[in-house]
Amino acid sequence: MTRRFLGLLAALGLAIGAPRPAVAQSASADQWQFVVVPYFLFPHMDGRIGLGPVTVAVESSPSDIFSNLQFGGMLAAEAKHGPWAIGLNGMYMDLGKELETITGPGGGQLDGELGSYQGAVELTGFRALTPVIEILAGGRYNFIGADVSLVATQGSLNQDFDESWFDPFVGVRLKVPDTGRWNFAVRGDV
Repeated sequence: MTRRFLGLLAALGLAIGAPRPAVAQSASADQWQFVVVPYFLFPHMDGRIGLGPVTVAVESSPSDIFSNLQFGGMLAAEAKHGPWAIGLNGMYMDLGKELETITGPGGGQLDGELGSYQGAVELTGFRALTPVIEILAGGRYNFIGADVSLVATQGSLNQDFDESWFDPFVGVRLKVPDTGRWNFAVRGDV
C-alpha cells in the first residue's frame, strides 16, 4: 500500500505542472537554473492496515484523508546546469482521529485516538537526452508510523509503530517543450 501511495503522490505532483520563474526563462545553457515548487495532491489510500495480529482493509478517498489531516506539506526543488540536474523532493502528512465514546451494556466506556504519519525524502539526478526526454536515478527514504491510544473503564492501551526504508530507483521524465510560463512533465520510476 505505501509504495503505491507514494508512487501515486510523486507522479501526480510532477504531472500537475509548475510555474517557471522568470530567471529560468532567460538563463543560458552554461548558467545554473533553480526552481522551487510547493505542490498539492489529492491522495487516495487502498490496502490493509494492522495493529499486531489484527488487520483490516482500508479504502480512503481524498475527502476522508483531508477530514483527518492534522498537517501536510510537499516541496520540490531542482538545480539544473546544461544537460544535468539534481532534484530534492519532500512530502509529509500527519493524520489523526478521535474515536467516539462507546458505552457497553454494563456501563463501561471506551474511547481513544488514532494517528498516523507518512513521509518521504527523495534525491534525484537527471540527464537530458533530448529537450523532451530525461533519464533519472536516485533514492527515496520513506518513513511511516501509527499510534493508537485507547482508554476503557478497565484500563488503557497505548501502542506506537514506526518503520522506515530506502528505495533506489531509475526512470524517465518526459517534458512538454517550452510553453512560456508553465512547465509540464510526466515522470515514472522503478
